[in-house]
Amino acid sequence: MGHKVTVEKIDWDGIANELESIEKPKNPKSNRVYVIGAAFIGILLLFTSLNIMILAQTPSGFPTVIEPGSMNAPASFIIFQESGICYLKSGVTGEILSSNSNAETIISLALVELNNESGLIHIKNGIYTDVNLEVDLASNKSITLEGEGYNTMIIGRTYGTTPTLKFDMEHVAPDNTRPWSILVRNMLIAANSLVADNSTALEFVDCARAYGENLWLAYSNNGLSIRGGVENAFREIYCVFNIVGVHITLNPAGSIATTVAFYSCSFRQNHVGVFLDYGAGVTFYSCVFESNSDIGLDIYGVSGAHGIYSCWFENNGWDSGTYYDISDRTLPSPYDGRNFMDNCAFTGAFFGNNSWWLITGGAVLNSTNIVFGPSVPGWAGLFGPGANITWVNVIGYVTQSKGLIAITGAFSTVTVNHNLSATPTIVIVTCNNTGAGNYSVSSITSTQFVISFTNQPGADEWRFYWYAEV
Repeated sequence: MGHKVTVEKIDWDGIANELESIEKPKNPKSNRVYVIGAAFIGILLLFTSLNIMILAQTPSGFPTVIEPGSMNAPASFIIFQESGICYLKSGVTGEILSSNSNAETIISLALVELNNESGLIHIKNGIYTDVNLEVDLASNKSITLEGEGYNTMIIGRTYGTTPTLKFDMEHVAPDNTRPWSILVRNMLIAANSLVADNSTALEFVDCARAYGENLWLAYSNNGLSIRGGVENAFREIYCVFNIVGVHITLNPAGSIATTVAFYSCSFRQNHVGVFLDYGAGVTFYSCVFESNSDIGLDIYGVSGAHGIYSCWFENNGWDSGTYYDISDRTLPSPYDGRNFMDNCAFTGAFFGNNSWWLITGGAVLNSTNIVFGPSVPGWAGLFGPGANITWVNVIGYVTQSKGLIAITGAFSTVTVNHNLSATPTIVIVTCNNTGAGNYSVSSITSTQFVISFTNQPGADEWRFYWYAEV
């Protein structure tokens, strides 16, 4: 995006407190589901632990170290740290399978094992540094990588140029060899660098059914990178302190990302909250775009057929003073004409000439920040006359207005303030006085228009009824 920021040193021990202060979107329904689910899982784990205690045997040739509570973890593998050493332990027997001072080696070993079978890797709280790991997904299994919250920190190498965690299906043919799913949840992932263009916290390349849940993605050029792929979804991810919170773009073969969904996510205090660069069918539900210094949601390239529902945009673009919550700079594509926004609140937006939107409900907090095409500072000449946008029942954005103006005296023109939020495309004027002669409308602007007539009212009162529509 053209922004370079240098971070000399990051205090990872203090990051958890800083993240805890960030307000997160809440979903009362999901809380009830989690409580019921937790009770069910608790009962399930009780029976699982009893079964393991009876059946588990220690393979020969490996020492066994049983950590308190380890027999209750429904995981294929458990990763934990102790005295600077990272351990890989069987979640079934409690046996220590491997140990290494390098966290990347241990995480890689667990993922390689699960790439041949379905399962879950549980990573306990700790700071796991110098991780830059690429995993080629080539099986038809379901893999889950989970931590215990934002105190489980997976940190890339300082000023590294490769993603901290990358899951790649680029080389896999689109048939039944695709994995059923890859799920990453309950951890903080950071690239530890805002400098290198490829420093990404979490990346999915051409993946099908890639999921993320309860993730903190921070201190990276791209917090989350989605390169191609289909049917990917993310719930309650918090992208903060990145150059770009989420970057959606082409895969290496040039295919766009499609059907990506975000639920109750926060994109805050990045330069750009979400950079939607080449994608189709991307949807946002109950998400927050707030205090991103340049743009909240930047839609660019061949991109369209998006939906934004019940989202909140606030104080984006504060650094440039343009307050662009939404910037649409798309190129002509087959996806034009199918963008929707419903029940959202935002303070300002920029729409280029290839934009096609239906905006219903919600509210515009400052309609003067809604700008189109060449009227946008710095973008003159790049776009045509504006956007094709339909506004329906949006509070603060007036699309229809009408009135009556009465005239007497020696006048041949009258100026009407239409009070619309943009320049009207339709202005209709009628007069109830036959003595008005010919009259016409001219000089239509974003604030007013002029009625001109050949005769003058004099002592008579002429009444002009007018209607204007954006």
